[in-house]
Amino acid sequence: MTGHFYAKNVLQIFSRMRAYLIRRLLQSLLLLWGVLTLTFFLMHLSPGNPLDRYISPRIPPETIAAIRRQFGFDEPLAVQYYRWLRQWLRADWGYSLTQHRPVAEVLAEAIPATLQLTIPVLGVNFILGVLFGAGAAVYRHRWLGRLLSNSALAIYSMPGFWLGLMLILLFAIKLGWLPNSSASSLFAGEMDLWAACKDRLSHLLLPTLTLALPAAAATARYVRENLINVLESGFIRLAKAKGLSPWQIMARHVLVLVMALTSWMDMARLVRAEVMSLKERDFIRAAQMRGFSRSRIIFRHLLPNALSPVIAFSALRLADVILLESSLSFLGLGVQPPAVSWGSIIRDGRDVIAQAWWIVAFPGLAIMLTAMGLNWIGEGLRKAITT
Repeated sequence: MTGHFYAKNVLQIFSRMRAYLIRRLLQSLLLLWGVLTLTFFLMHLSPGNPLDRYISPRIPPETIAAIRRQFGFDEPLAVQYYRWLRQWLRADWGYSLTQHRPVAEVLAEAIPATLQLTIPVLGVNFILGVLFGAGAAVYRHRWLGRLLSNSALAIYSMPGFWLGLMLILLFAIKLGWLPNSSASSLFAGEMDLWAACKDRLSHLLLPTLTLALPAAAATARYVRENLINVLESGFIRLAKAKGLSPWQIMARHVLVLVMALTSWMDMARLVRAEVMSLKERDFIRAAQMRGFSRSRIIFRHLLPNALSPVIAFSALRLADVILLESSLSFLGLGVQPPAVSWGSIIRDGRDVIAQAWWIVAFPGLAIMLTAMGLNWIGEGLRKAITT
């Protein structure tokens, strides 16, 4: 009888997993269709077409019409959209006008190099993020926990492009330990296997650190917050009462929960979670029992209580906005001259970083300190609201 009961439960679990996977697959396909559709119409809403930069005014109109016909730009928009989707389903991503070959060939050459960088970045992100976050949570009342927490916050507040320039300045220009560009040395093809591997790793180290350190800092912050919540729960107190050390508790009970709890929440998910939590509170049930309308419950009781963590979350997001603006200005897409931005100052000083490093260093420090200050304010608001 017991075996039949467990077998039935296992079948139910697998049935739910299958339904969940099918639902997620359908949602992914719908998302892919939405992205493709949005990309198609945004390209067609922009002025001109991709052929304009390659067509000279001196070319006869008949030739221009033939080129447009060859690439299908003379067809109705609905026909072009249908061909666009059909080619994507067939993995036919068109022809690169800049490299004069199929896009599939360009991607096939780029994917191995991308994976060589992405896999180490994900590994460093996970290892450092979990270790720093766990250490900051376990030793949160000691100097070590504060050091780890503030270090993660400082790295999180650094613009990625500035961190990359500082790593190049320190390890490539000043110390000369690592190369500052390229994926391999000029004569890597003539090296033996071991030397070629070392050369490749030395070229990958700086890009890996540039991408992984900010991501690991963000992971550490989320792991720390979730771990603190878990460490203060009842079953963790019971484990402490049994005499388990903090790291034994981490290994046996906490890390699995952290992997499930850690997520990247946007504003909508935050508000939804707060509302779903509040709607089960006693004061909401009392309002329902007194016959209050749904709109009154929402606007007089739910939203005022749900907006408190949103205010703290918005303060934290201000730091992200500053980092985004500086990144756009560094790329030349943000504040335009004669207005001045920290990102544009760093962009103008990167060519003389070896001779005048302070032109790049101090604006980046200003960005980092400003973002850190906003993050401290946001965390203070969050703690004040939740206590």
